[in-house]
Amino acid sequence: MMNDPLETKVDDELLREAYANEFSEAELPPEFYFKRSNSDEFQYVSFGFSTSKIEDDLTQWRSYTQKGLGVCIEFDQDELEKQVFKLLRDDKAVSHECVYREEEKRDLFIKYVQSVRDNNWYKSMNRSHPQFLNHIHFASNYITSLQEMAIQMKHESFAAESEVRFFIFQDNFNGDIKIKPCSLGLTRYVCVPITPECIKSIRTGPLVDKRNSFMISDLFFSNMGTLVEVTETASPYV
Repeated sequence: MMNDPLETKVDDELLREAYANEFSEAELPPEFYFKRSNSDEFQYVSFGFSTSKIEDDLTQWRSYTQKGLGVCIEFDQDELEKQVFKLLRDDKAVSHECVYREEEKRDLFIKYVQSVRDNNWYKSMNRSHPQFLNHIHFASNYITSLQEMAIQMKHESFAAESEVRFFIFQDNFNGDIKIKPCSLGLTRYVCVPITPECIKSIRTGPLVDKRNSFMISDLFFSNMGTLVEVTETASPYV
């Protein structure tokens, strides 16, 4: 599961609209809204990946094989979640279905901002509030809640993929965080152990770069210690 700050970007205007409709300036002045400038620093405390609910969706094919073959792996969501739960200190949601339309996103923002009121988080956001010191220990709660909401949102252009996004928050992760090179320098990631029960099917097809030096069946055998049957499928381009 990779760390990608772009995975939790939110529409600032919709968020500002939801806050303005819920709070008066006396309760939460606009300058205390959760802005992009200070939310970026919190985008690096979660890890995740997305999968399509549509079988053989082209976007889900990956180039992890040789001989020009791509691979598409169908996961069992319940079994995969069991493996993710093993990495957590406390049981919390580890997946959400993604939303794409503006109306759906607005509904999530409204629900989130209502929780900011119901849980008195706005008092910890506003240093001028007379009860600020009584609620300062809740300061991270509204950030975590915002991320859990944001992790569900994707651009409308991805709607055809109909995705489920899996995620882990760093504060609740009970394991090792690894680092590897990426196009922007370095990125962090965590590993989720995959058991044979997590995999419902593996499909291969003539899709990708030939420079990769191993077959998917070899990869699964070496990491799982058990034989995994791989069947070929027609090219998803057809």
